[in-house]
Amino acid sequence: MFTHKELTFPQKNAWMETKTMFQWKHAPWTHIWRTMLDNSGTDTGAVFTCDIPTAAADGTNLIFNPDYFFARPIGERIFIMGHEIGHGIFDHPRTFSKYRKIGYITYADGFILPFIEQYVQWAGDYFINDMLIESKIGVYNKDWLWDRVIGTQNQSVVDIYRNICAIMGVPPGKTPPPKKPGDQQGQPGKTPPPPGNGPSRPGDAPGGQQGLDEVIEPGATFKSKDGSDAPAPERNNIKWESAIATAAELARQQALNGSAHGRALSEAMARMLDKINEPIIDWSDKFHGVFTRKVGEWRYNWRKPDRRLITRDIIAPAKSRFGAGDIFIGGDTSGSMTQKEMSQCLGVVAGVLDQVAPRRLAIIWCDNQIRRVDEIDDIFDLERIQKEGTSGWGGTDFRPVFKWIEENTDEVPSALIYFTDGDGDFPSEKPDYPVFWCNIKPGQTYPWGDVIDVPVAAYK
Repeated sequence: MFTHKELTFPQKNAWMETKTMFQWKHAPWTHIWRTMLDNSGTDTGAVFTCDIPTAAADGTNLIFNPDYFFARPIGERIFIMGHEIGHGIFDHPRTFSKYRKIGYITYADGFILPFIEQYVQWAGDYFINDMLIESKIGVYNKDWLWDRVIGTQNQSVVDIYRNICAIMGVPPGKTPPPKKPGDQQGQPGKTPPPPGNGPSRPGDAPGGQQGLDEVIEPGATFKSKDGSDAPAPERNNIKWESAIATAAELARQQALNGSAHGRALSEAMARMLDKINEPIIDWSDKFHGVFTRKVGEWRYNWRKPDRRLITRDIIAPAKSRFGAGDIFIGGDTSGSMTQKEMSQCLGVVAGVLDQVAPRRLAIIWCDNQIRRVDEIDDIFDLERIQKEGTSGWGGTDFRPVFKWIEENTDEVPSALIYFTDGDGDFPSEKPDYPVFWCNIKPGQTYPWGDVIDVPVAAYK
C-alpha cells in the first residue's frame, strides 16, 4: 500500500538529530514509540513515504512524508512525532475505523451524527494538539488545529466531533448533508480517502487552520519480522497498558531529577499517562468485542466479487447475505429500565447488528409476561420502535422470553441480548446459545451468560 522512500543523506542526518533530541527530552514518549509503534521492519524506526502529504497514524508505525517532515524546524518535527504517538496511545486508528464502518456516531443522550471523515480527523487533531501543547512536547505551528473552545484533551474525540458538526451546520441523523464541490468529507460506511488526498487545506477548518495528518486504517503499514507485508495483529491492550505504565514511571523519575520547571512538566505528564491507563472501557466497545467474538461479523464470499471494486480493477470478496442467524433482543419493561435507557441501548446495538447482519432480528418486550414482539426487517426499524415506546411496567420474569424463543424458532439462535437490571426470575437451566446481559445495576450478578455492565453515566 505504501511505497518506501529512501532518505537522502541530509534527511538521514536530520532524522538522527530529531530522534536524538526527542529521546533526550521525552523519554516516556520514546519508550511508547520504541515498544509499541516501531514495526516498520526498517532501521529508521518509522515509515517514510510520499504516498501521504504530511504524516499519518495507523497504530502500528509513525508515518511521515520526508519532503514535508524534514522541511519543518526540529521543534515542529518533534511535535509531529508526539502527535502520531498520541494517536497510537489513544487507539484512534481503531476507533475511527469502527465509526467509519458503521457510518454514524450515536451519543449517550440519543443524539446521532453522520460520520464525516474530515471532521473526525479534525477532532483527533484538536484533542492531540491540546495535549501536546499542555505537555510542552515540541513546537506547535499556529497553522495547525488548536482551539480550546472547540475541543481540549479533557474531552473525548466524539464530543469534540459533535462541537465541530455544530459549528459546520451538520444536522443530526445518519445521512451526511450533500457534498459541495471541493469538499473532502467522508461518506457513511465508506473507506477513508486513499493516502495522498491530504489532511485538509488551509482555511478548511474553523479559524482558517488545517489538519496536521491523517488517521488511517489500523495496521496499514505493519511488516512481519522478515520485512514482508502481513496482516496486522489485533491491538494488545495488555502490552499497551504496560508500555504506558512504564512511560508514566519514567516521567516520575524525570520529575525527581529535573529542575523545578522540568519537574512540573514531568509530573503533569505522569498524571496524564496514569489517567490514560485508568481501567475505563466504553461499555459499547466491550459489548462489540465480546459479541462479535462469539457471534461473528459479516462473512465474505470469494465466488461473488465486490462489484464496487471491480471498476477499480480490484478483485475482492463480496459480503455474504447474512453474517449471523437469528438474534433476539430482550427488553425489560418492568419499570427498572426507562424509555430513555432502552432507546440509548438500542442505538448502540443498531451499529453492532449492522455489522453482524443477522438473518432474523426480533425484539421481545417483557416484564412478567410477553408484552409485544417486534420483528425487524431493516436495521433502521429500531428507530421506529424507539419512537413507539413500550408497555408493561409489571414485575420482572426472564423465563417467558426464553420460552418464547424455544417455541418460535426452528434453529438454535445465534444470540439473545437482554437489557435489564437483573432483578427477576431466571430459567433454571442455561440455554444452548450465547446470552448477553447488558446490566444497568452496579454489582448485579447473573447465573450464566456474558455480563456487560452499562454504567449509569452512559445515560447522563
